[in-house]
Amino acid sequence: MKGLCRALLSIAVLLLPGLTGEVDAAKRALVVGIDAYRNLPVNSARLGREMRPLKGAVNDARGFADALQRNFGFAQDDVRTLINEAATKDGILSAFREWLVRETRAGDVVVFFFSGHGTSVPDENGDEDDGQDEALCPYDMVPTASSIAQARLILDDELGALFAQLPGREVVVVVDACHSGTITRSIGGQVVSQLEPTPATELAKFVWLDNLQRTRGGGPQAKTVGTAWELTGTELVFTSCRANQVSIEIRAPGGSFHGAFTSALIERMNRLPVPTYGELLIFVSHVVRDRYRLVQEPELQPERAGMLDALAFGKAVAASRPTTAVPAAQPPSALPSPPVARPAGASPAPADGGTGPLRPSSGGQGAVPSLLATGAAPQSSRPGGGEKLLLRVDEMAGATPAVVKRLRERFASIPYVEVTDGAFFDRLVRGRVSAAGACELRLVNSAGDAVLLRQAGSIREAVELAAPHLEYAFIAKQLAVLWTLEPAFKAGLSTVGERRDFRVGERLVLEITAQQDCYVLLFNVDSMANAHLVFPNRYSQENFVKAGTRVEVPSEAMRKNDFELQFFPPAGEETFALVATTLPLDLDRLAGGHPTRLLDPVSGSPLSSTSASRELAARLLAMLGESVRAAGAQWSRDLLVLRSHPQ
Repeated sequence: MKGLCRALLSIAVLLLPGLTGEVDAAKRALVVGIDAYRNLPVNSARLGREMRPLKGAVNDARGFADALQRNFGFAQDDVRTLINEAATKDGILSAFREWLVRETRAGDVVVFFFSGHGTSVPDENGDEDDGQDEALCPYDMVPTASSIAQARLILDDELGALFAQLPGREVVVVVDACHSGTITRSIGGQVVSQLEPTPATELAKFVWLDNLQRTRGGGPQAKTVGTAWELTGTELVFTSCRANQVSIEIRAPGGSFHGAFTSALIERMNRLPVPTYGELLIFVSHVVRDRYRLVQEPELQPERAGMLDALAFGKAVAASRPTTAVPAAQPPSALPSPPVARPAGASPAPADGGTGPLRPSSGGQGAVPSLLATGAAPQSSRPGGGEKLLLRVDEMAGATPAVVKRLRERFASIPYVEVTDGAFFDRLVRGRVSAAGACELRLVNSAGDAVLLRQAGSIREAVELAAPHLEYAFIAKQLAVLWTLEPAFKAGLSTVGERRDFRVGERLVLEITAQQDCYVLLFNVDSMANAHLVFPNRYSQENFVKAGTRVEVPSEAMRKNDFELQFFPPAGEETFALVATTLPLDLDRLAGGHPTRLLDPVSGSPLSSTSASRELAARLLAMLGESVRAAGAQWSRDLLVLRSHPQ
């Protein structure tokens, strides 16, 4: 909301938490959540879909208000909540004036939270570079209106005028709403895929006013790539997505819906009682993009060092933050080297070409060895280990009930797959099956990303084509247990430029950082379930990472030896798991007694009860679990999910 931000920045002053010395400042929050809109549902010819009420905005509002009261010193009487029919345009603006403006003074903490539909309308006063004003949709907004006045929206300019009446307060704005109406993935501004709606997600939190006379701008599709709120001053604004993106509601395992952004925000507010704004941003962005796999990038502005390090929502600087004593990792010289060294004097061996979509790019094309020939089925390290992949089979066009039953039974025969009819699932099967069994199927994850399988002549062949992608999803689900464990120190994994989408053929550089001296393992599973220990590798045998340094994989030295990470077909999703420990893990044990085999990818066996890739992932998790429980050891983790697309 660019107009709002400029108005805020030119007038209001944000007193950074903990920097003013104020410990008795009053706190006031206005929290708005709207699911049931008076004038929805309604069809939009422009969007090509029905615009519906929401399902998780009220949950967002109540959860956010509760988190403020539990963890940030807000009394119950400090928080005013407007839900559904109470959140009309007049109701919101009146409550803002009476509660946030009149009941606060300089030095107080003011929080405004909104979860609901958003929209964009033509800028009528010429203060927007892209010709569009952002707007929040109150309960009584009119999506069929032909003028902005009739639409009963809350424009960014109107909010800006209200915030202008809050000089000297600490102003925090949190908005979970959309700035665009399309759900797509893009690379460099070019759309590479359209996401499908699924039972696990709701459509974008965006309303398009079909009948509005648009004299400027081109609507949401014409918005420039960049920040949704252009900030140049001192206010703090936390938004759920960028200007050209959407905000999505997700279904939790218990069945309730929440805004993905707010769900992650509340989780961090509750798990880390005294977070900084920077910690909230990092966690929320990571969860939305890598756990939920959504195409939205939360934003916190301004991203200045002082702001990012400030304690969130006016938390007193005197509050004690939990600290954990982390023993320093021993320097490399005091510990045995990882057992991946090549013979002395030998020339650098070329990296194996691998078998999966993302693999080291070099001249070598040796066979991919198997780490384990036999062994028990891997068990998940999450409670109730051995959890299977939940696969839902939708109704198939052209298929009789008997054919669909055979398809379900064939999928259920895969050892790690459980076929479900529930709304919570890991993968969804959609497509067409003829009476003769010819199949055109696609696999869809809960976020709506689809993998289109080539046409199969039979149900058996179709399941065989799908199986490698299902085995990948199963391993990724096992690795996701890392999200549930709170690390003792920070270790991070990122791509250069923070990208998540790439084209087949592109090369990838990863960056590893650590708050503590540690030993790092970087584990990759590609979309065809091939597993690979990316770091350490034959060109970088030392996996000791010093605190505060940044390690590239592959490094310049690795790239000079033709060791590169490159996306190969087939396109699809990939997971990277980073494990950091202050004591080195036993790589010989991780490799099942054959450490040199860790240098090359190991293949999956998607239709078998065991596979090398599943065993390797299970062993890594088991060893990490032992490290977590070991005396004198500390650990950390990170997960990164990337997606490649056809050229």
